[in-house]
Amino acid sequence: ALWLMGTMLRPADEEGKGLDNTATADKKENSSSNSSSSSRFSALCRLTRALMAKPEDPKFIAIPPFKFMTSLEPQFLRDSGILSKQYFELFIKKNRILNTDTHYRQKKVNLMQEESEGYAKFVRILTNLPCVYHHGYENIGESNHDIASIEKEPWSKLSHTLVLSTVELIGTFDLDPNRCLDLIINVLESEIKKVITNDSRQVNDPYQMLRNAKGHSVTVHLLLKLILLFPKGNICHLLGFKFASYRSKGVNFHEQVDTPQSLYLTTALLASHGLLSLSDLQPHLPPTTEIESAYNVWREEYVKKIKKMGIVSLNSSKESTPTEKEGKHGHDVVNQSMDKNQFIQLFCVMLDIGFDFNVASALFQSQGYHSDMKVEDLIMKCCCLYPPLGAKICDILEKAIGPLMDAKVQNIGSSLCLAEEDEDGEIVMTTHGGEGCSLLPSDWYHKRPLELSSKVSLQELCSKIDCLVDPIVMSGGMGSKPVLYCKLCRLVRAMLLAENRSLEAEITNVHDSVLEFIERVLVAPLSLFPYNPAITSELWSVLSTLSYNIRHALYAAWRKHGLEKAALRSNVQPFKPLAQIESEVTTGISTKYLLKRMSKDNIKDMGKQVSKVAHNNPLVVFTLMLNQIESYDNLILIMVDTFKFMSVLSLDVMGYCLLVNLGGEGEKRNKLKDDGVNAAQWLSSLETFTGAFYKRFQDVELRGLLAYLTRRLHEGYTLELGVLLSLVKMAGGYGFMDSESTASLSDAQLEGRCGSLTLRRETSDFGIVEKIHIHSSRQLRKSLQDGGRGVVFLILLSQLRAKALYHESRDSPKQIKLIGNLYDKCHRTMNVLLAFLTDGSQDVTVDASHKNTGAIAQYSEVVPSLGELLNKYALANHDAWALCRPLIRASLFLEEDNIGRESDERLKSFNPKSWNFDDILYPSFSKETWDHITPLLFVRFFSHSIYDLTCPTDTYENELLRLKREIDRLELLQKGGRDAIGIQASMASAVAAAGGTQRDIREATAFTKEHAIELERLKTTTHILGIDMERQRKHSNYVINGLKSEKSELFSNINSNSSETASRFFSTCIFPRCLNSPEDAIYCARFIKLLHDIDTTGFEIIPLFSVIVNAVVGALYSITEDEAGCFGVFMNEIWRIISLWRYNEEAYNSHISFKPSPNDSEEMSHSNYVQKFNLWHTDLGTVFIGCLRSSEYMHTRTALIILSKIVDYFPSKSTLGDKLLAALSPLQADTNLMQDIKAMAQGYSSKLIKARDTGKWKEEDIRATQAREHKERNMQQSRIKHAEKQLEEMAKDIEESKKRIGDNNNSRPDTSIPSTERRHRPTPIFTPPAMVTAGASGEHGPTRVTSDRGSARQSIPPRTRDSRLTNQGPRPSPLPEPGTGPSVERWERSGPDGGRGKRGRSPSVSNRGRDSDRGHDKDDGKRLRRDLTPPRRGGSRLARR
Repeated sequence: ALWLMGTMLRPADEEGKGLDNTATADKKENSSSNSSSSSRFSALCRLTRALMAKPEDPKFIAIPPFKFMTSLEPQFLRDSGILSKQYFELFIKKNRILNTDTHYRQKKVNLMQEESEGYAKFVRILTNLPCVYHHGYENIGESNHDIASIEKEPWSKLSHTLVLSTVELIGTFDLDPNRCLDLIINVLESEIKKVITNDSRQVNDPYQMLRNAKGHSVTVHLLLKLILLFPKGNICHLLGFKFASYRSKGVNFHEQVDTPQSLYLTTALLASHGLLSLSDLQPHLPPTTEIESAYNVWREEYVKKIKKMGIVSLNSSKESTPTEKEGKHGHDVVNQSMDKNQFIQLFCVMLDIGFDFNVASALFQSQGYHSDMKVEDLIMKCCCLYPPLGAKICDILEKAIGPLMDAKVQNIGSSLCLAEEDEDGEIVMTTHGGEGCSLLPSDWYHKRPLELSSKVSLQELCSKIDCLVDPIVMSGGMGSKPVLYCKLCRLVRAMLLAENRSLEAEITNVHDSVLEFIERVLVAPLSLFPYNPAITSELWSVLSTLSYNIRHALYAAWRKHGLEKAALRSNVQPFKPLAQIESEVTTGISTKYLLKRMSKDNIKDMGKQVSKVAHNNPLVVFTLMLNQIESYDNLILIMVDTFKFMSVLSLDVMGYCLLVNLGGEGEKRNKLKDDGVNAAQWLSSLETFTGAFYKRFQDVELRGLLAYLTRRLHEGYTLELGVLLSLVKMAGGYGFMDSESTASLSDAQLEGRCGSLTLRRETSDFGIVEKIHIHSSRQLRKSLQDGGRGVVFLILLSQLRAKALYHESRDSPKQIKLIGNLYDKCHRTMNVLLAFLTDGSQDVTVDASHKNTGAIAQYSEVVPSLGELLNKYALANHDAWALCRPLIRASLFLEEDNIGRESDERLKSFNPKSWNFDDILYPSFSKETWDHITPLLFVRFFSHSIYDLTCPTDTYENELLRLKREIDRLELLQKGGRDAIGIQASMASAVAAAGGTQRDIREATAFTKEHAIELERLKTTTHILGIDMERQRKHSNYVINGLKSEKSELFSNINSNSSETASRFFSTCIFPRCLNSPEDAIYCARFIKLLHDIDTTGFEIIPLFSVIVNAVVGALYSITEDEAGCFGVFMNEIWRIISLWRYNEEAYNSHISFKPSPNDSEEMSHSNYVQKFNLWHTDLGTVFIGCLRSSEYMHTRTALIILSKIVDYFPSKSTLGDKLLAALSPLQADTNLMQDIKAMAQGYSSKLIKARDTGKWKEEDIRATQAREHKERNMQQSRIKHAEKQLEEMAKDIEESKKRIGDNNNSRPDTSIPSTERRHRPTPIFTPPAMVTAGASGEHGPTRVTSDRGSARQSIPPRTRDSRLTNQGPRPSPLPEPGTGPSVERWERSGPDGGRGKRGRSPSVSNRGRDSDRGHDKDDGKRLRRDLTPPRRGGSRLARR
């Protein structure tokens, strides 16, 4: 405002006058009074002076004088008194000189003498350093010198002289300093170019070039000394102009102009000496947006390439779809463009000469409009676009961790060498000593790009090298440096162990930054090393030190983005590197190819190929394999065999993948089939695979799976129980303890369950014993014992049974069949797991010196007491006793169970003698119950098992006899000779019937290593069974004698109401326990019989029978399938006694008479007992028929299960039997939609009819029997007539065939076999005797086929599938299995009496056999005539036989 007012109010005589004219200035000086006379202008001048003066009022702020100096006109400043006259004249003079130089002076006045001469002299000095100052101007040579050559002259004097000469030249010739600086930089660049071109060692490392620049070091250091004379800010502008000029040439001209390497080295050298600021140089370089756009193009092309992998186009030819070549070409174009990018190339050179990585990264410090870009992301993108940059960063990282590796990791290889070698290129030089040849600063001689202290912790190490590892991991550069990867693995492992101070215990506490580093730098980049098991081993050496939950967390982070192409759609930050995704896709394609071609025959070759593919991407391979297993359960065993070629890391990852698939992979996979009852196919397959996998590979981590199952059970989910059951059955070898269906157990199996563990194993599958892996069984037991996991499972399973019944589903109501199945599975799993945890058969072999490590001792350490189970955990009474029973028995029979003294104290707490009944037993039931049952009876009943009450001697002897026969058979096979011919023949026929090859037959008939192992097992089992039988016999006698001694105290508090006592005893003791298992059901029945046999005081068995029968009426409507099977076993034992006493009066009198009765009650006569029996029989029949006619599924099923178990003894009356058959008819009809009920009804109907026909119905009406027999005879006669009618029709068909053939075929003689046929007949070499026996019995057809032609009557071997072993000649067609061929039989004349006998060979088979032998007959008509013509009379002796 002041300036504007001053120009407007200035007097008119001064308007338009310039300041450059001196006369004008004089006139202004003379007329200053006139201009001041203007009142308005004068007032303005005074105001201006007042504004500059210091005010008296503190609120008023004065204006600084320099603001007036820079804003107002000189005349106005003079008139206002601000500018004095002297300074005004000086200003006018300077302004005049400036205007003259700008507008009037001619600059090119003397081109040949003034400026050109100065620049020439300056260039002469620069290009001949240091010769100019060392030898003088007259002796300038072309040879360069090092600092060592001028060592005698002080370096400071030389550099000082050069600086003075340079300043003198610039001042003398008035040279442009910026141009002089540009010349110095050009000379410096030229000198560095000479270093590059004259390097005789051909070293491509710029770091080594600059450190060993012999002949150029003095010149470069003197030039750097001269550069210090000029402002540093001008250096970056001059270098920036050079970079821009090269970049503009590349843009404006078609030829490619590359920025020379000497310019990059010059820039880096100046920056290393502190003469250049990288942040100031960045604006002169190309914008980073070019890198961004190039990266986007590169990523887009890479993603397209990955998406096209594995896709086959059926509409294109091979020439029209070069996807891989196009992808590679696109990558090459991007890489070539990045070769010229000045940002990336300068950054590479700076890293090469030894810049600190963080300092060099300052080049990427964003400024201006792209300030939001991160340096780390930009470097990562540069590594992706330019792979050599990633390799350089890997080299830097390897050098950085070198000293730390030497300090932390023991170098085994170097200790084996004779002498350590120095690092290549580590030549230390100094410029001050006169012998140095380095161009770098003196403090860079031992400098590394990243300095790491030997005392750094693992957490600090991860944070310091994070800036290096992040670009190479994201760009995939780690894949080209396997040595660096191995070094990182070894360093991390050594530091982990050093910080945790342990080699045995697992590391459970690791910092989050360390875990992130391991996952991002070690685990995920494993995908980049295909087919390299050594890399896998190095990674496992790190992961094996961590606990299983940390390892599983690392695997989960590995697959958090998804696998294969699914990772491209992931939004998880940071994104998964594309190189890893490409590797996963490649692995997935290879795995699918191999799995399609895998079979049982090529499992060895394909398994090796799969394991080879799985080294770097186990998650991809195992996910695909598990998907195949979920769909096809017949691949389970093949897949398990494949894993024997896998590495340890792969097996550990397999355990994690199994957990992921069991959990539904984070999705809501339905674990039930569409029927809502049965487990889904994928879950059943995974259950089987889990057991088979952990049985084969015992060392795979199992705690993660157990922890998952524990959590699922704790949450109330029971569908995964099959996994735990499969583990115990297959991996633990306890499949013999589980009965898939209690109703399917035979009497032999039930009796075997009453014996020892070995007897149970031998009788579970009728002598077929599954091979047990001792190591896997021990490993599983150890995993369950650690931390009491097994006891936790038992308690959860006991609690879950009630929850399965009464817990309401949140989604939808469950079907009653599903609820029953879940309840039974919980109980069955609990029984098998309890038996497995308390099995002490392997205690001696586990640890002979510490017997307290046995199964019972380990179990006793973790199981709660009986009172805690009842009160704290709220278990049912029978469940709590079941969990404590092994310990109670061990405490009662301490010496027999071989428990060491160290475990006595713990076991004594489970001895009932040490209990306080007031705290444990009495709170469980009401006072009225204890008025009828004594605590002694209660304890004795729940303390013992079936092993304590009986010894199944017959079962023991039968098994011993069977084992003896097997031993004899194998010993005969081992000896060989004529005695083994029959065994070999039977074995050969069995293998041939199964479709075995000649090699299989040969291996089966030889005594192999498997036979030797089986023979040894049989001998050991025989010895063990003999010992077990004697031990159990003594033990059961000991227990029975103890009960006999206490029989008067068992019912000491009995009152007059015996029926109430029986009811209390049944409801509190018998019924809860008989539903637990088949063994407990047998135990309950035989405990009742034992109480009766030992004449227990106060015990009456007949009232108890009445209570049991009445209980059946209610139990049928409230029990599950397995409980029905157990109750059926109990009823079978009880009804056997009831039926025996009913139909055998002598047996009744011997058991009932002379028995003490309570309260002097009268004895029941046999006639009264018959009435009781009739009443019981009727009641049971009524309730069973009601259940069969019920519309409820479970009522019908439980009734059929119980009826099937007691079919041998119930019903015994024809009236009820006929009613039951009538009730079964609707269930067997085709209208019944429940197929399982229909099958069960048909099975029970067959058993019931067989019982009726074999006389099991004791009270059957004679007339009904006769009527039934008459009906059956009529049906048999009708079947015979129907068969005869079919034979007549067959004969008619034969006659018609003869007529159609014609008489021409009759001309051929029918009395002999042609010579050609005899020539084609194979000669018998070996005829097993066993086959003759089989043929005689009619089970496998005839053993000889005798020719029917003429008198030759040659004996021909049978046409069996094992003819390849016994015959020479053409291979005959195989015979069908018995019962599978056509029903039409051929009748032939076999003797002189014209009788007709059957041949066990169908016409189709006979024709096939003859056609194969008569290949020369081409006349079909003749062949048919020969087959249909009856044989002639006669034959060989063997044929007549």
